[in-house]
Amino acid sequence: MSMEQIGNLRKVNHRELQEYILKYYNARLSLMTWGTIGIGKSDKIKETAQKLAEQFKLPFSDNVVDSKKFSFMDVRLATMDATDIKGIPFPFKVCTKCDNHLKMDDTKCKCGCDALTVATVWLLPDWFPRDPKSKGVLLFDEITNATPMVQHSAYTIIRDRKIGKYLLPEGWMVISAGNRVEDMSNVYEMSKALENRYGHAELQVPSIKDWTEWAITHNVNKYVIAYLNWQPTKLMMFRPSEQSRTELKEKAFATPRTWEYASRLIDGVTDVDMIEGLTATAVGNAIGMDFSAFLQLRTKLELEEIIKNPERIKELEGKTDLLWVAITQISDWYKDHTDKKYVQRICQIAEHLRGEFAILLLRYCKREHEKNFVQTIKEIPEWKNNLSQKYAPYVL
Repeated sequence: MSMEQIGNLRKVNHRELQEYILKYYNARLSLMTWGTIGIGKSDKIKETAQKLAEQFKLPFSDNVVDSKKFSFMDVRLATMDATDIKGIPFPFKVCTKCDNHLKMDDTKCKCGCDALTVATVWLLPDWFPRDPKSKGVLLFDEITNATPMVQHSAYTIIRDRKIGKYLLPEGWMVISAGNRVEDMSNVYEMSKALENRYGHAELQVPSIKDWTEWAITHNVNKYVIAYLNWQPTKLMMFRPSEQSRTELKEKAFATPRTWEYASRLIDGVTDVDMIEGLTATAVGNAIGMDFSAFLQLRTKLELEEIIKNPERIKELEGKTDLLWVAITQISDWYKDHTDKKYVQRICQIAEHLRGEFAILLLRYCKREHEKNFVQTIKEIPEWKNNLSQKYAPYVL
């Protein structure tokens, strides 16, 4: 564990949370995932469900119960009433001999018995899986925003995996996620009885290293990644224990979630003013302007000179902001220059960069043309003689 453990909750990073979920799935126990807003609790749970689908070699079904697939059901308890979980009562005739349920106008059971009585049966919602052979993950998201009555209605499905006569199939697990009281998200305190039905873990705000790893593999805008590696404190600007009341009243602020929004908004946009405005809508005006200024550093780079003479990248040593912009610009240049001689030039530039810059440059280029880049770089002398020993685990 990389971070100091303070308090009762076990604090985990995103990789560790996935490992914990897999263990809880195998044990058929329920896990409660705590964490502040915008750090990817729900996304990591869904991603782990997709991993489970791969392990079982089943197709993945998102928010549709499908007995032929591994299903992931994201149920938002904050929008529900208690009856949305335990169902509504409905009268049926029941055979006292074999317990079969019949229609109200039936006079005899299939077993031949006419000893029928009327009983109430609870009609459960359609998001409960019925097939006993099915597999999946049932996520009660935003459970801390649900009223105590709604939370109470979930007690037995969380602990005992049943509601009335309904049994959750063996191949399913229940997991929940929610914000903490200090996150100012209108949460309700959980009762101790409910808390004790779960295991508990708190998801930490991702480090810039962990977030960058995720961002590269999820096609987040390269300039967003570069900017946040230059200014890592801007990744998460919601810190209620540290911020003043005025700061906490801001409507748009930076979290990993809103940076992903900003990335999607500016995708394909070239006008700097529009980029600034769109970014500001997601992460706030101050950061939007700072990000815009970062992008305008591109005009200060002699990109062609660096590509012709890779040693010139050393002139940017100590100018961290320009270095982050430079490696992003070089990878953009590679989009249209994929020949072996150009890949060699990129490797020559990487030889003059510190580790974190070299790794991101090579990974950026790989993201542009993965098959071509991976095949070509293995033929480059600078890669075979030097770079591969240091960077192969990150690039190949």
